[in-house]
Amino acid sequence: MAIEVKQQTINLNQSANFVFDRAVISNVVGVSFFSLTYGDKDHHIKKVNLSVQTSWSNNTVQASVTAQLIDASGNLIDKSDSKVGLVCVANTDSSDNNLALATVDGIMTGTQSVPISLPGSSLKFAQPAIAGFALAFADGDHHLRQMLVSLGFAQHGTNGQISADAAMVDSSGHEASVESADAVLIAGNYAETGMEVEILTNQQTSSSQQVSFSKPMSSAVVLMNSFTITFKGDDHHVRTLGAGCTGWSLDGTDTSKVTLDNARAFVSDNSGNTQDNNASFVNLFVVGIPTG
Repeated sequence: MAIEVKQQTINLNQSANFVFDRAVISNVVGVSFFSLTYGDKDHHIKKVNLSVQTSWSNNTVQASVTAQLIDASGNLIDKSDSKVGLVCVANTDSSDNNLALATVDGIMTGTQSVPISLPGSSLKFAQPAIAGFALAFADGDHHLRQMLVSLGFAQHGTNGQISADAAMVDSSGHEASVESADAVLIAGNYAETGMEVEILTNQQTSSSQQVSFSKPMSSAVVLMNSFTITFKGDDHHVRTLGAGCTGWSLDGTDTSKVTLDNARAFVSDNSGNTQDNNASFVNLFVVGIPTG
């Protein structure tokens, strides 16, 4: 048995092929980063959503993304200029009873997923990551003031459930009537030696930063647990919105360290309005695969 991780950033008119060294037994595909845009113009929002579709055979996992950014006048997302960072975590070669990988779609805001079987009642880590979301106003389109998706996790013995909080509002009291999230869960017990996890909360920076593990890593990936995007001052049209970490790398001399290129939530229109950096942030976690 082995745990392998891969990452690809794709446009919405592309698909990702994750090719592993061994046959895939189980896997999850989550989001590390997304940037959705109308293109060169800004517009109201009626709905915004993102979902990941996956399939696998032998040692290859294929993933594609469907996303919408649309107003009530027919203005649509620019697929060629919108990007999504996908991360695949796979149990390969043979089953790993110390690890659970699960995917749950369509968790409505304020609710919990169906119970997920865990690898025991004593866990070393159990982290949910965003794999998609759906937000839509029921009464037409509006400016955007704030948009958020956040995942939680509750353990009940050898089962667990993912909870979701999703919202989209303007400054005039309009709230999304459709609010849901898709999620993946990565959970391991204390006998799991093939994976380590480090958590970063309330991150909002365009600068690089390092995350340190207790041992050298052969590879690492970053997944997003939550994001909050807030315009500064008031609500506005949207040209581009997104969140996450666009890239990372193992340190060249000390592979126990992973350098993240950035970690932020962002939004902009065509009038110079951007996110409030004091009210916009992401929560991330880094999955490391130890050397040896």
